[in-house]
Amino acid sequence: MKIMYIPLDERPCNYQYPSMIAGLKDDIELIIPPLDLLGKKKEEADTDRLWNWMKDNIVNCNAIVLSIEMFVYGGLVPSRIHHMSIDECLERLQRIKLIKEINPGIKIYASNLIMRTPSYNSSDEEPDYYGDYGKDIFTFGHLTDKEKRGIITPEEIKQIEALKNQIPSEYLNDYIERRKINLAINQAAIILVKDGFIHFLSIPQDDCSEFGFTPMDHTVVERRISNWRLNFKIYNYPGADEVGCTLLSRAYNEYYFRRPKVYTVYSSVYGPFIVPHLEDRPIGESVKAHITAAGGWIADSPDESDFILLINTPGKEMQASIYQKEKDITYSSYRNLREFAENIKKYIIQGKKCVVADVAFINGGDTELVYMMDDLNIMDHLYGYAGWNTVCNTMGTAIATGLIGYDSNNDNERIYNLAFRFMEDWCYQSIVRQDVTLNEIQNINGGSTSLGDNENKITAVIKDRLNRHWSEHIKNSFKDFDIVVDKVYAPWHRMFEIGMDMYVQPKKYWF
Repeated sequence: MKIMYIPLDERPCNYQYPSMIAGLKDDIELIIPPLDLLGKKKEEADTDRLWNWMKDNIVNCNAIVLSIEMFVYGGLVPSRIHHMSIDECLERLQRIKLIKEINPGIKIYASNLIMRTPSYNSSDEEPDYYGDYGKDIFTFGHLTDKEKRGIITPEEIKQIEALKNQIPSEYLNDYIERRKINLAINQAAIILVKDGFIHFLSIPQDDCSEFGFTPMDHTVVERRISNWRLNFKIYNYPGADEVGCTLLSRAYNEYYFRRPKVYTVYSSVYGPFIVPHLEDRPIGESVKAHITAAGGWIADSPDESDFILLINTPGKEMQASIYQKEKDITYSSYRNLREFAENIKKYIIQGKKCVVADVAFINGGDTELVYMMDDLNIMDHLYGYAGWNTVCNTMGTAIATGLIGYDSNNDNERIYNLAFRFMEDWCYQSIVRQDVTLNEIQNINGGSTSLGDNENKITAVIKDRLNRHWSEHIKNSFKDFDIVVDKVYAPWHRMFEIGMDMYVQPKKYWF
């Protein structure tokens, strides 16, 4: 199967992870544009050059996984800061129709996020003024939504008026107008589904919450989907950077007329009901959305499943991974991690394919679970692992890995994927990132997590710490493999995420 893949942006999570999952199967050829066509963070891609590259390469493709953010705005962050008119955006979007003219048989699997509204002051991925007024803009949206729903208090009405005076009108108007344009593009994409140009559309909600601008836009989108009876053609759920993996999985499974069955097991009875940070619904509902969006079914029993998705949730209260040493008591009182880890081993012994979605903490894997899996010597027997960033980023990545790779015979790629994910999601995000930030950044970089001129020094330290921590703490799993991080780079020149070149090879034994 030949699939063109146009990513959300140039970071490894969007550019590399889907390629790694595709590598699990020999019958997938993924066609990806070169990095220099994709822009750099706030610098938008040249969408005309990208379009010309697409026209040159799309003729023999069976499917295209297409980020509308990249296709229309030139990337994820540019979609939040652009100054294009609605007509300019719509003109770029209509090129989707030309894809079908060039290749009438191609199926288009597209995604377009509902734009996020962070609840804090930071201009790192938002307009410059968000550094001073981001929290106020979020609060304004939160209260405006409550007002529309008729549940606002008199005190909150006064707060809205105060925020109108506090936030410069040109900033608030700029933000609201851009959201209107992006919502209009979402609605136009829905029309392209209705008219048969887009085969399947995913509309993830980026960093969402119960009230605010995002749920207001979500209501409009859901109403349009329902009115046109497109519920099985368009899915709307929390997520963002995992969407390329999700659509890749759906395209592959539909091409081969597969509908793999997934049985879910949780580490906590309360886990499916927890509403995680940066999301608007219980974990159990997001699991169902991601499995079905990626082309799977939920099985009623382990025996009828193609693989088992083992979901490590918080006990009751979710925390960031950096607080694991002082974690909330409900991580032990509201879940039984020993039983969960032994459950994984039991299924592996029974010959079941197991994938672990490690969502107990936000922004990193659960060290206690990783150590337990290593003590039981089961890490390298899994068919997938993820534990990075938000719950739905992890969930979508883990599910797509399982839905494509559960019947893979490519064991080298399976081991590489596992080692990479444990190294990045757990070793870096939960351990090394905090270690370097606390103990090295102050000395090397004056405390700034924007790496600047010291990027090479800091990434060299990160590489050293990753290799050292892995060799010191992974004692039983991956014994037959040499695993070494060769290179670390910072795609957005900050500590939050890294890219890695990693060496994973079977050991050579001499007798």
